Amino acid sequence: MQAAGRGTGRDSAEVTLTAKSMVYAKGTATWDSAFETLVEAFKSVYGYLDKEGLTADGPAMTIYTATDDTGWSFCGDNLV
Repeated sequence: MQAAGRGTGRDSAEVTLTAKSMVYAKGTATWDSAFETLVEAFKSVYGYLDKEGLTADGPAMTIYTATDDTGWSFCGDNLV
């Protein structure tokens, strides 16, 4: 992987990322219910982490997987 730069070799550097596990909840929502749907997805993720005795390693993330005029699909997740 290269860091931000113009790819000339002078502005970029190779980095290695450590693999991490992720707990996530998939979902879909209309644009009107987006916020409420994400809140419920993250409640589910954090509930699972608590139940299993796991600790989140950083802030929660949302990965948008598809969008259209009526709504969108996502994965609400957290690294562990």
